[in-house]
Amino acid sequence: MKREAGLILSEVVAMSLLMAVALGVAFGIYVGSVRDGVVESAEVSLKEIEAAIVQAQENEWPITCRDSLVGVEVLQNDYLSMTIKPMQISLEKNEGYGVGVFIESSRDRDGNDAFTSAEKLEKSLSESDDYTVRLSLQGEDDIAYGILISETGLCQRI
Repeated sequence: MKREAGLILSEVVAMSLLMAVALGVAFGIYVGSVRDGVVESAEVSLKEIEAAIVQAQENEWPITCRDSLVGVEVLQNDYLSMTIKPMQISLEKNEGYGVGVFIESSRDRDGNDAFTSAEKLEKSLSESDDYTVRLSLQGEDDIAYGILISETGLCQRI
């Protein structure tokens, strides 16, 4: 029996399944790289906030623990929103308040990408020794934490 040129149905189905799996894997890799980019962008923002504190100390300017310490573009990106507020330097001693960056995310309010990016950033910062991270809420669908940026730069009393 002579075979005609073309594909039989099982070959078409097998090819379709392989293409679907390949597209699923590629999409997962893409989403992961986007989330990693958000975390890297947030870490760059934290370095910029540190630089603003150092500059204020060198020039003997008062350090304001408000969003006005840096430009709005430093605190916002596609998936994470950061807020600058005073944060207690030590929970055991009364050493005053330093510059804290606060992040809150809810899967219901912000969507899965923002929530997952907030979790990834918290995990990344908690594993490093560069910052003090204090978790105030962590649930299946909610996360909130503060990042102490400077233990030497005390906030100006407002």
